[in-house]
Amino acid sequence: MNATTDALWLAVEQHPLEWERYLILADALEDADAPDSEVFLCRWAAKYRRSPHHRETYAIPTADGWRKIPDKYSWAWYSDVIDPNPHRFDPHPTREARLPRDVFIAFRRGYDHAYYPSFRKALDGLQDALQRLRSILDVTPMKEEKRS
Repeated sequence: MNATTDALWLAVEQHPLEWERYLILADALEDADAPDSEVFLCRWAAKYRRSPHHRETYAIPTADGWRKIPDKYSWAWYSDVIDPNPHRFDPHPTREARLPRDVFIAFRRGYDHAYYPSFRKALDGLQDALQRLRSILDVTPMKEEKRS
């Protein structure tokens, strides 16, 4: 991209619940001729107020205390149909990290969660899922036949 969009991505990562930043980023990406799927991701996240959850420790302490989550699993998305099991490893995920079931299914994961090593990788995962859904739903209109 460019220095402006890189700085805006960083601002979104540092303030992931400030939805206006996503819209500003979307406009900048559009001006920079970024892929439509990236612009759509930012607008969708702002409209539906969705951002990945940052996981730092497991929900269940060990004898040594709270265990740190490995970096490669530190960012997460969840299905809005979450397992009610109180012994889950995840602390209570934020509402913003819970995705509608149809969107979450597009991640093609067999679980009710998707873990990523970084904020940006988590957004890339959502971008891929949204693009997959858009490709299924985008139907080319059929030409109308002329009636005599």
